[in-house]
Amino acid sequence: MKRVWIELDEVTSTMDVIRDYVRDGYPLGTVVLASAQTSGRGRRGALWANAGTACLMSFLMPAAEHLPLEAIPLLAGVAAFDAAATICGDTGLSIKFPNDVLLNGDKVAGVLVEQWDAFGAPVYVVGIGINVADAPQLDTGHVAGALVALGAAVSSRNVAEHIITTVDGYLDKSAAVAMLVDAWNVRHAGGYWRNHSSFGKVSIVRLAGLGHVVVLLPDGTERSVSAASLMMDVAL
Repeated sequence: MKRVWIELDEVTSTMDVIRDYVRDGYPLGTVVLASAQTSGRGRRGALWANAGTACLMSFLMPAAEHLPLEAIPLLAGVAAFDAAATICGDTGLSIKFPNDVLLNGDKVAGVLVEQWDAFGAPVYVVGIGINVADAPQLDTGHVAGALVALGAAVSSRNVAEHIITTVDGYLDKSAAVAMLVDAWNVRHAGGYWRNHSSFGKVSIVRLAGLGHVVVLLPDGTERSVSAASLMMDVAL
């Protein structure tokens, strides 16, 4: 896919801006990269705050039989992980289900995927935010993580290019789903809990495919559950 890069200073949300560019005639391969967002958003209606140096980007992915909707958030998470690893190495990095990237337990990257009917053909709008240097103070009072110390010489464009290279690599593979599940499992460290409507607090063990996750129940047994049943707030 031919990529067209648009680099901006401050925007409301890269996910909204990229829609405007495509409506104005830019190709589906457009990538929007911004230095700051005033209304960045995350999953479940959360806001994505940013401070210091951040990689804030959105791009489009056309619907494809070998990469269904369930695969897109996982692919974005793997791509964000690999981009982060090029900056600080993979020590302490992990993916938290479904696609948050953590560094020593602190969130350094998040992903949001929205479906958009672009001129009669469904596409996915992918938004990724990575705290490269410095991290925002959150409404909860906590501070998110950052990949490197404030002032480090790291190019957000280079981070974004690495993400796109990873994504495009999967677009060219017919066995992308199986490869993606394996890649996600390798990058997942586990060790945290989520609420399940039937079993209470469960720990994510591994993906069993796109739509199923193996979890550890409170009684110590493992069970395969639907991924959709875990899309709830993290258990306390």
